[in-house]
Amino acid sequence: ELLYRTMTIFHFLPNRGTSYLIFASFLTLALFQRSLITNALSAPPTTSKVLLAKAISITKKANSNPIFAEEACSLWSEAIQDETLTEFAETMHALYASVLARVGRDRQALKEYETSLRLLEKSGATSKAATKVEIDIRLGMGKCLQRLLRYGEARNTFLDASNRCGGDGVIGNGWESISRSESLRRAALCSMRLGDLVSAINTLNYDDAYLDPETAGMLGGLFLLRESSTFGVSRNDEQSSKRALQLLLLAVDKSYSPLFEWLYYTAEPKQQRGKTLFASFTERKCDIFLSFAGVNNSPFDDSDLIQLDDKILLHSLMTRKPLSKSHSENFWPIGFILPDDYSSFSGKHVGSSNKKNEQVRWMLKDRAGYGSHGNRVASVLEIYDLFFSELSHTNPKDSIICQSIVDPPMTIKGRKFSLRIYVIYFPPCKQNGIPAEVHLSSLGLVKLASAVYDGETAITKTASIGDQYMTNSGRGDGRSSDQHDLEYLRATFEINGLDYDEMWGKIKYAVRTVMREFLELKNDQSDHSAQRNYQPFVTIPKILGFDFMIDSFQNPWLLEINRFPGLEPRSNLDSDVKHSVIYDAWVAAAKRIDAPIVFGPGFCPPSGTKTFSLEEILI
Repeated sequence: ELLYRTMTIFHFLPNRGTSYLIFASFLTLALFQRSLITNALSAPPTTSKVLLAKAISITKKANSNPIFAEEACSLWSEAIQDETLTEFAETMHALYASVLARVGRDRQALKEYETSLRLLEKSGATSKAATKVEIDIRLGMGKCLQRLLRYGEARNTFLDASNRCGGDGVIGNGWESISRSESLRRAALCSMRLGDLVSAINTLNYDDAYLDPETAGMLGGLFLLRESSTFGVSRNDEQSSKRALQLLLLAVDKSYSPLFEWLYYTAEPKQQRGKTLFASFTERKCDIFLSFAGVNNSPFDDSDLIQLDDKILLHSLMTRKPLSKSHSENFWPIGFILPDDYSSFSGKHVGSSNKKNEQVRWMLKDRAGYGSHGNRVASVLEIYDLFFSELSHTNPKDSIICQSIVDPPMTIKGRKFSLRIYVIYFPPCKQNGIPAEVHLSSLGLVKLASAVYDGETAITKTASIGDQYMTNSGRGDGRSSDQHDLEYLRATFEINGLDYDEMWGKIKYAVRTVMREFLELKNDQSDHSAQRNYQPFVTIPKILGFDFMIDSFQNPWLLEINRFPGLEPRSNLDSDVKHSVIYDAWVAAAKRIDAPIVFGPGFCPPSGTKTFSLEEILI
């Protein structure tokens, strides 16, 4: 009962880490309470019990600290192979999935969730009234599919979870009501990622008496989008507009997200002039900046951003026009989409008379993934073996990209590093003549690999090749992550007599080129644009994470773009950078609508950080 009440209090926090903590903590305790009580008379041998107890203990630690997540994965991998623990199989697969998801291994986590659900079905549990355990497993599956960009499947999974929670009559603060609301919101969000506003509205548009603040605010925002769209609803529909504002006002009063107050303000700008926005947040027991960071994951961003987030689509975007051979202009690594481009790849690199060429390593990337998860380093011969063992039978949705590795790289302390550069994007509104805006932040992060880079001799060393090549701080167990800000990089350049401003100019060129290509594709491809039946809000800032690597000639190479960069702080330095970027993004939003907004005293950049860091990039 205490856990249920805790979930009720914290359920609506937009912070992904907080929601994960609550989900995993509850799952850990609830699953094992049930399993241990049920199977108390068939206790496993002492060594197995020790393994089980340790796995539970480390999983609890991993819930709040990702440092322990990889260790928990290893323990559960061992535990599920223990034949004396088969009584706990359903539970162990679910908990294994939860920690796999914690470290970004969503494809593997999905398989474990599916195994756990099959075991539930086999036991007959799914033919009875749903339990919290079952719903959490279904939600976990949906979240994995969502992060894998399989939004259609994720939507169906969330709808299944909602149906299992009960019908419209489910109301109150019990777990059924909370889980049903979350399932429906996530299903509607997936519809929005697919550009399907009608489906999103239909998912949430039920009796207002059953709407919690987050669902009410989301539905109000969807109504505003429908009112301003061009597919059959009048812009002067006063009843629809009134309901949208009523729903938003409900969310403003009770939600922990600033998004709905912003939407209400922009919908009624004349009545809101001079108002101090977000001041009430200082009176609420929540992390203000995490609340604003949560807006970046809202359902109201531009659905066309999938073109940048999906690594396969990004590669297609960057190669649809001939690339310049000039180092100053070419910033996208050579790449091949496998299995489709394998013949082209093998013709150039497999069976070459130069045997050394076959040992050259390439970076293989899944189309979705974060924190370097889904990335692996492979030689030409390893790719050859992989193609005939796996890739030749791959479903198109599981295609991977094979990219050349930046070599020779610039190193710091003997280690490779990548740059996280923040770009703020506001979508255009063609029908109202409002152009897109793109801003580049001068604040960013330098992320060092955890092991010294040994170049061609790396394969003979004991250090993991991945530890030499992967630089994201979200990768692995997090214990060896080493981050700095861009001022540190500038100082490193100056100490070595290098021109930081010249390098920064190339990054600016790369950002401008990518966003120009994106906006041209968005405007030109009528078949893609037809998927969306609404115009996204033009006033909500979208923070994108551009990841670059610098070669030994100080040329930046774009590695990938993150539609949902991690904005939760990991350290004091990390926190200062992200807080300032979030604040500046919202200042830019206020300037975009030319509103005399005075943000509340609780919403300001950290002390000691520089003022406005954004430079508008003219497209």
